[in-house]
Amino acid sequence: MEDLIFEIKIDFDKDAKNPQRIFKTLSCLIDEFDNIDKNLCKTISSKVEVDTMLEDVEQGSIKVFLRQVIKSIDDDGLGNCDIKKIFGKYLTDAKYLILNFLGDKDDSVEPNKLIQLQDDIFQLANKDENRILPIFNKVNTADLIKNIDGINKSLLGLSSKDKVSFSIEKKTLSVEYNNGFSIEAFEDVLTAKNLSTNNEMILKVKKPDYLGDSKWEFRHGKTSIPAKITDIDWLKKFQNREIDVRPKDAIKCMVNITTKYDADNEPLVVLYDIYKVIEIIDYPNFIQERIK
Repeated sequence: MEDLIFEIKIDFDKDAKNPQRIFKTLSCLIDEFDNIDKNLCKTISSKVEVDTMLEDVEQGSIKVFLRQVIKSIDDDGLGNCDIKKIFGKYLTDAKYLILNFLGDKDDSVEPNKLIQLQDDIFQLANKDENRILPIFNKVNTADLIKNIDGINKSLLGLSSKDKVSFSIEKKTLSVEYNNGFSIEAFEDVLTAKNLSTNNEMILKVKKPDYLGDSKWEFRHGKTSIPAKITDIDWLKKFQNREIDVRPKDAIKCMVNITTKYDADNEPLVVLYDIYKVIEIIDYPNFIQERIK
């Protein structure tokens, strides 16, 4: 059994609030690395089991060492130490390519660059030292995008002074949240079918859009919902200050909800379009203030 070590390091701002952001980010990143390994294992013709285990933690900046363990390969001709070592390197090299893709902000929003990333990962199996790998397919496009999106969203909660770096096979790179990457940018590549419904909903306002060119942020129960308001008459009144809406207020509205699915019938993205605002429901504290 061959164990491969990779490192996640966070240099964090000790004066920033919300210290749990560091541990939440680490947890999400470990989950995403685990998901990447599982999706890469689907490309091999033999059944492979991979575990990610905690090797060590260092203080100061938080440095986590993860041990990647190739548990088994269900082919007697492949279940030797050499193939486990080679396959383990394939997994780590693929993760490096994925992180490098996310870190290159000029490339990461272009669908054709994603196809190139798929090809680059597939070509890892064709290196001279990897030719015995039974890689039979490219990593699934939807899986790959979701992995990249998951890593990116893991970084979203960090402060501007927090820095994340990854060390894999003596190669180190730094990655920060890429606000140019989104699943929506790859919808045309991934979407196999759409399903739309119109619902009447009450949404709590988290963050209004005062400029009129971006999405509002709402909350429905515990779910955060980014939504575009396309009720033009209502928007004009809001932007002209004829309507007062504050965070924690709610709106009763008609919403078009479009879910986009990939070829495996897995949901890719859910889009919310508020096409009719029916009424504003004031937050109780604001009602009292306005009565005064």
